[in-house]
Amino acid sequence: MISISYLSVVEPADSWEIYNEELVCVGPPNLVTGRELSIVRSTPILNITSRPDILPTWLRAMNLSSNDIRAGARYDHNYLALPAVMTGKCLLVAPEIIVSDLVRGGALQVIPGSRAPSGMQYRAYAVDRSEHPEISRSFCRWVARLCKKVALAQAA
Repeated sequence: MISISYLSVVEPADSWEIYNEELVCVGPPNLVTGRELSIVRSTPILNITSRPDILPTWLRAMNLSSNDIRAGARYDHNYLALPAVMTGKCLLVAPEIIVSDLVRGGALQVIPGSRAPSGMQYRAYAVDRSEHPEISRSFCRWVARLCKKVALAQAA
């Protein structure tokens, strides 16, 4: 099982850290190229209802309040908001892991200075009651190694 830190496993399990979530503010390149963080004061920011913690967490990290930004449309999930932000005239604050492929591909651009830790952590769990606990542990170790390898490759 892979979870984000706000989900809890209440039974005995081994766990491995996979990723410490970071938030970024992104927009389409034609809207944000050459712009600074101040763009968030004049451009609507989409809101995601499935993770209501994201925008307030990011605003606190940027020393902003909800009065400092223009609220945009609400979407149930980041994956529904991505087409809107890629083709529209709006911004999205999202976990970097969700938008990283679109940023690398040039469909979205991270606004400089908008990166902030969310405090959430992705973990893999091997629950003790599994029929094949060693296979579960091996899988979790493999996932953790793979994620670290990808993170190192992206940082290079």
